[in-house]
Amino acid sequence: MKIGIDARKILNPEKGEAAGIGHYTYHLLRHLLEIDKKNKYVLFFDYRLAKKKLEKFKQKNVEIKYLPFYHYKRYLGLVYSRLLVTATLARENLDVFHFPAGNIPAKYTGKKILTVHDLAVWKHPDLFARPERRQARSITSSTLKNVEKIITVSRATASDIKEIFKVGDEKIKVIHNGIDKRFFIAPRAVQIKKNLLKYRIKKDYILYLGQLEPRKNLTRLIGAFTELKRRYLKENFQLVIAGRSGWLAKEIRHIATETEYYEDIIFTGYVEPDDLTSIFGGAKLFVFPSIYEGFGMPVVEAMACQVPVVLSDTPALKEVAAGAGVFVNPYNISGLAEAMWKVLNNNSLRETLIKNGLERAHQFNWEKCARETLKVYEEVA
Repeated sequence: MKIGIDARKILNPEKGEAAGIGHYTYHLLRHLLEIDKKNKYVLFFDYRLAKKKLEKFKQKNVEIKYLPFYHYKRYLGLVYSRLLVTATLARENLDVFHFPAGNIPAKYTGKKILTVHDLAVWKHPDLFARPERRQARSITSSTLKNVEKIITVSRATASDIKEIFKVGDEKIKVIHNGIDKRFFIAPRAVQIKKNLLKYRIKKDYILYLGQLEPRKNLTRLIGAFTELKRRYLKENFQLVIAGRSGWLAKEIRHIATETEYYEDIIFTGYVEPDDLTSIFGGAKLFVFPSIYEGFGMPVVEAMACQVPVVLSDTPALKEVAAGAGVFVNPYNISGLAEAMWKVLNNNSLRETLIKNGLERAHQFNWEKCARETLKVYEEVA
């Protein structure tokens, strides 16, 4: 079997891609290539990646190709660039092609598999900037009808696909994401101390990790932290908001400056992949009040690092945490504050959450994800 995979979302292979679709694609590829030496893989990377960065993907049953069309898409336009991608794929005579994200060339007639990670833009369009809405809505009914199989990362997202696009169960396969094994290795105390200094963390802290954007509900988190400090914690804690800036991040930071506890709200910016276990490991609590998720990888990472979690009672997060966290209505600021205090103030509850969270995190495995994905390739081909 000759399997093609669009790997253009992998732009930082040396660090393993910290988040997003690139993270999913990177770990899926690594584990597919570990378990499958029989089939041939053609991996399509962005031309901007230096060849030396792709050494870890090179083996006898792998052929690496480059798609340069991002470079001159601005000259040719989206339609022409997709035609070029289609022509390139057609020449390979693939048995199956896996698109780990949207944007499938409509004219490609080979057998196709698409991974749908979430339908946030369809469920909550008001939480996204207009360009994001246009790009994400490349997933349409015609797109999904034009693929042989849809892989999705949670039952919650599968339910959304069926609700919005009227796709039948037989076309959808739920395959949970895995987790990098390094999150189960506790960092040394000296490493935690070093990284806390690096990110200006000086007190015990509550951690959020993810993109800074409206969907993540950070303005309510800031409000809940303010209430928590006012009613319970006084001067003892910081709120650490870690992650890249997204749409309206500037406004989120401005809201933080208007609170009476602004000095205890730390925006770290992007956290390097090598620092993640230290940032998780030093936290007293991880909080993830997102309005909508397709999976919620940071929740699994926090549980693997033995940090108790407070999170939204939304379908995907309830599925992923499976009772190993304290769930709250993401629109209820006082409820969120009370949930955080409940975990911080109850050692028995903390120990139970840590134990259950670690057990749950061990159920997410990239090798399992790769084996189940390979089975889908075999079925489609």
